[in-house]
Amino acid sequence: MEGQLVSHKVDPAADIASAITAARDQSLLSHFDEALATLDAASDLENISNADLIRLHRAASRILMRRGFPILAKDCLDKAAAIPLLHVSRTEQLALGVQRAYVSVVGCTGEIGSEDDDDAALRDAREHLESLDETMWDETNLEMQHSITRIALRLESILTCDGIPPVLRGLWCLELAKQVINKGRMEDAASRLDEAEGIFQSCGHVWGPLEVRLLRLQHGLTTSNNLLADLVDLMCRHLDAKFPYGVLQTALEVLMVAFHKGDFSTYFKVQEVLHNVCRETGMVKEQMLRELQLLAMLNAGAGDAGKVLELGQSLYRDCLGHEYWMLAYLAGHIVSLSHFQIGNFDESERLALELYNLSCQRSLKSESQAAYHLAFVQSGRASALGASSSMTHQEIVNWLLSTIPADPQLDHQQEELETAADKLCLVATIQFEVSRKSTKDNEALKAEADRSIARARLLASKLPDDDMVRINADCDELMITQLIGAGAKRPTDNTKEWEAVRICDELIAMYQARGPKFKEAIKLMMRGSCHLQMFQKEADLVKGIPFLSAAEQDYLKATAIFESARSLQQVMISCHAVSRVHLLMKSLYPRVVSDETIFTSLEYLESACDRLRRELSALGSLKALRQKQQFVSAKQVCDLYQWAIGISIASQNNQAMWLWSQKRKARSLSDLLGIGVMVPASIRQKIARDESANELYQRLTSLQVALSVSPATEKVYLQQNLEEVEDEMRKHESFKEFVFLRDGIVRGIDDLKALSSETDELQQPTGEKRDVIFVDWVLHRDSIYVLTANSCSPAESCASSLLPIGITQVGKWMRDHFDTAEKRRDCLRRDSLKDPFKPMRQLDLLISPVVAATKPGDLLVFSTTSFLSSLPLHALRVSNNGNHPHERDGIPLIERNPVAYAPNLSITQICLTRSREKVKDEARSSVFFGVLDVEGEARAIYNQMERLASVDSRNRRSFCGERASKKAFATAAAEARLIHYHGHCRFAVDDPLKQCLVLAPEAEPASHKIQPDDGTEGINSNTAAHKATPAGQISAKDPGNAHNLRDVLLKDISDPSSDFDAILLSDSPDTSLDTARSNLTVPDVFNLQLAAPLVVLVGCDSASQTVSVGDESLGLITGLLCAGAASVIGASWPIPSAAGRAFSDAFYENVDAQLSEVDPDTVINLAVALQEAVLSIMDHPNTSAPYYWAGFCLYGSWLFRK
Repeated sequence: MEGQLVSHKVDPAADIASAITAARDQSLLSHFDEALATLDAASDLENISNADLIRLHRAASRILMRRGFPILAKDCLDKAAAIPLLHVSRTEQLALGVQRAYVSVVGCTGEIGSEDDDDAALRDAREHLESLDETMWDETNLEMQHSITRIALRLESILTCDGIPPVLRGLWCLELAKQVINKGRMEDAASRLDEAEGIFQSCGHVWGPLEVRLLRLQHGLTTSNNLLADLVDLMCRHLDAKFPYGVLQTALEVLMVAFHKGDFSTYFKVQEVLHNVCRETGMVKEQMLRELQLLAMLNAGAGDAGKVLELGQSLYRDCLGHEYWMLAYLAGHIVSLSHFQIGNFDESERLALELYNLSCQRSLKSESQAAYHLAFVQSGRASALGASSSMTHQEIVNWLLSTIPADPQLDHQQEELETAADKLCLVATIQFEVSRKSTKDNEALKAEADRSIARARLLASKLPDDDMVRINADCDELMITQLIGAGAKRPTDNTKEWEAVRICDELIAMYQARGPKFKEAIKLMMRGSCHLQMFQKEADLVKGIPFLSAAEQDYLKATAIFESARSLQQVMISCHAVSRVHLLMKSLYPRVVSDETIFTSLEYLESACDRLRRELSALGSLKALRQKQQFVSAKQVCDLYQWAIGISIASQNNQAMWLWSQKRKARSLSDLLGIGVMVPASIRQKIARDESANELYQRLTSLQVALSVSPATEKVYLQQNLEEVEDEMRKHESFKEFVFLRDGIVRGIDDLKALSSETDELQQPTGEKRDVIFVDWVLHRDSIYVLTANSCSPAESCASSLLPIGITQVGKWMRDHFDTAEKRRDCLRRDSLKDPFKPMRQLDLLISPVVAATKPGDLLVFSTTSFLSSLPLHALRVSNNGNHPHERDGIPLIERNPVAYAPNLSITQICLTRSREKVKDEARSSVFFGVLDVEGEARAIYNQMERLASVDSRNRRSFCGERASKKAFATAAAEARLIHYHGHCRFAVDDPLKQCLVLAPEAEPASHKIQPDDGTEGINSNTAAHKATPAGQISAKDPGNAHNLRDVLLKDISDPSSDFDAILLSDSPDTSLDTARSNLTVPDVFNLQLAAPLVVLVGCDSASQTVSVGDESLGLITGLLCAGAASVIGASWPIPSAAGRAFSDAFYENVDAQLSEVDPDTVINLAVALQEAVLSIMDHPNTSAPYYWAGFCLYGSWLFRK
């Protein structure tokens, strides 16, 4: 290379010291590869002593550390440590120990040795030096390091000396430039950088010129048309030079510039580069620091909660594991804040308490901050949860005040003073909150809050300018909040509001001048609240309009700032405020403000809500679903859909009402099902014909695979890349339909036409086409509406009906007849279609509009809502248009029409896509599981499972008794096309995650093949559940006529002498089968990966789910759909086991009859098969009551491929 120093030539006979000196000089020029080659050549010399070999390895380690490769440096030291220490001096041994400790601390913490080993090595070295009357450091130089001025003077003095090697002069000039920059001497810095650059170029230094350019770009000492692009180019040149420390140093500047420019795409890409560099080179601590920086950036906007929790929890654990206590505190603090922001108060407080204890136990500087954070979380929790909080407001105030010095002096550290001021602001916040809610001694509480604010301002006066301004602004914000609260109690006086507006104006002006913009937006929101409150107090609406317009402008300006800052949480809040103002305007001027204006405003709010909700998908299946379900209960989300539906009802816009109802329902489940949605064949064909689309699709699938197997620290980058690919897909025409399906987007009522095309070939026995009618229930205020639409012509057929029964009435009926298992059983067992005074007859009104909108035989898709989800709507009575002999009595709806239940249209489409698409292995098996602990009935269940499996012995398998274990279920279910389970199911309304299928405990492999004729062969003789054979049992070898089978089964159900009615599939099973290891819980189900099967659960409450705000359900049905099931059949309440067996026989008789068609592409109608099975039970006099048949429901797709 031109201009480089003459390299040292290593004579094979030369000593090791010469080689090490040569390598050192080469490394100073950044010729690291040459330096390592020099040491390698020296190691090949003959007769090298162990001491010299150790010295060579240590020299190589120093070079690798200087370059930024701690892992390789560690390898060199490991080799040195493995060399026998015989004839190696004590000094050399100690030096090796100290160097290993250094590499351990700087790079691979925990990989070389424990912290105790490092401390021991340093202690031994110190003692050895003291024995030689030497110290480990120069006290004068150590003192000098604490003064920039002294460092600069020392360097200037050195550079006046003659005879300094050029490369060292260049490096010292570079260091001096850094020091004088810190003193603001930019001209001196520019001169020293010019000198350093000239030296580096003359001697061929590799990274020196790059660092000179970085300093010039950092401090404006050179012109740049695109600073970010120039910095990225500089980072890439360090990458090309294989100089990790240079990459790290440059990337930090890139990240800062990208963040301030709002270029989050570049920010993420550079963070990913840094992550990979640190991981590959072994810079563990640097990797954690960069991930912590990314974590803080993600949390700043409160719009990436999923990524924050996924990355933050992993980083927190890693920092604890490496004993980086302060980094652990910082990571945990961000995670706790993120939990708090999304309403996970329990988890936020648990972690905040853990961080406080960590800070106290480890004597961290963060102890006071940890106390503040804990109090902040506890006070927020107390405000949100009230009496259910772990601490009262007053307890929090008392504890927090005890952590603040009574009279903080100037000699306290700045950080302590600042934290004390923050604590006082929090105390004042709590005191104002308590005074606002209190009915007594209000003035005393406000006076206490004022004193806390005064103390905070006093402390602020002792702090540097920036900190003083921040704390005073926080105090002003408290005063604004207090003024707004006081003004609300004065209906005819706006004095308080105007004072609050004045303070807001001052703060807004300040933040416009000095930043940050985010704070400006917060104050705009507060000023908007003042204007809105003045409007609400104004009796003269004409005079109030300017207040309303001012509020709108403030909210819109705030929204724009929040959008630019990518603060999605605040965008949602500000959009909600804008929509509220628009609705008020609509109420004042209904003819001036159009419905379209309102819907546009609401769609923008919906977009903000959707972005926040979808981002939570990063948490993974079950965690994401639970967090999303909590999110949709937020006031902004609830108001959004109530407002939209209210406007639709007021304008009698049935299509808009249907659209917003479907947008509202089960969006969290739609998101998760959409993530794993199959790409329909028609769309795959489009993709294959388009090169750019095919490339996008390949990137999508590879990222999805990587995301499923990567550790948490990698997932945040993969998730970001995946989101970018998805954004590109949304803009690509070939993916348009797929994106709508994947994102769970409902565009309009014409989307229902897809249901008609899915069912074109499913005709009625008469040959008449079977229409699909979508039935939607909508609750608004106290009213219940039913919307019906025919999928053949949804826009033309869409109709709404206001029911003559309201929410209050149905709620009371539920409490009287259905809210306990006993009430529900009595209500259903005693029901009669002929008796108009039976409780169920009061609910017939819920489906009264369905008959007018449908014809017998049409397939009905029920999209229920709220508490209606727990009612057997298909069992309610309808008129049969004179086609039934008992016209005056009517018939149950299920007799007239097959019915399928669906959370919403998007989920229905996804499930239909799953059942429609062919899978790679068309010979997938059907599996039948039976496990019970009740004598007699267990034998009957096992016989039935074997008999159902024997219909196609090649592709059907049964797992009964001990063979029906949790492991066997997970293994067999993974590739099954049909999964059947008959046994106990547990359901707890207060904790749906505990809902489970009870399976057999794992046991030693044993033969289990049922031979029903002798009653013993193949059965574990010491298991009581297998000993007896019930009367009327049918041999699996001779199934006979299915109708006769059902007659035998059903005859005994209501027979007083029979105990079959008492054998409910939710009774407590034998403890030998009821273990945590054997129960297949909801979390277990979410972890399954199913290949779009039909799942039939014959177990009590197997279809029961908790339904939260937004019709968000959670239970086994939800878990199975998320795991990949296309269709699920379950029971909505405890059912007799014999009734379950009768249902299974009738259901599979119909399924097998349809599957017997020769056409290999046969698609059968599961809704019809379920209808026929239910009717067969209903027709028997002993089981005609809804209790025995109405619990069986179909969820998801009604299609099933042969």
